[in-house]
Amino acid sequence: MKKIFFAILFFVTAALYCYQSITAVNRRYHEPVAPASKAMLTSQNRPLTVLIVDGFSNHDWKQTTALTKWILEGSGLFRVNVSTIPSDSIQRLSWAPNFGNYDVVVQNTNNIQDTTLRWPISVERSLEKYVRAGGGLYILHSANNAFSHWKEYDKMIGLGWRPATVGYALKLMLKRIFSAFHLVWAWERGMETDLMR
Repeated sequence: MKKIFFAILFFVTAALYCYQSITAVNRRYHEPVAPASKAMLTSQNRPLTVLIVDGFSNHDWKQTTALTKWILEGSGLFRVNVSTIPSDSIQRLSWAPNFGNYDVVVQNTNNIQDTTLRWPISVERSLEKYVRAGGGLYILHSANNAFSHWKEYDKMIGLGWRPATVGYALKLMLKRIFSAFHLVWAWERGMETDLMR
């Protein structure tokens, strides 16, 4: 069931990327969605519970959360709650979502433009404990470059958007990729190229 969740969220992320400039959800997104069959529900015969954490980002987090929630709930496979981090720094200190009440946490915050925006340390530790115990964590789009101060976060997300001086990096060799495409294109046409020599 969690695999279905992550597949759906992959497509949500792709859709959000394509529609990032939209400020209101288009009418076509409001068409009714067929309810999920009982066979598609979890082994406990219940929808997966999802918590979306939002409150600050370098993208339109309100729109992203609303669309993600709408898509997930529309499938009939998920029951979604949202926990918004208070913008007031004093209120933020008492913000404490209970991750253990959920099958999956969707992380939709990003502090890349203001690194003073952070989760309370107690909430960071709570998420670490939740993930270590097997809780699901989905990093939504720009959340992969959040919290450069939080080393355990880097371990939980696997590969984040970080400077080359931090940790390991994935280097793409686009020239080689394009050369391979060129080679296939030339081979299909019976042409010899400098790559074939």
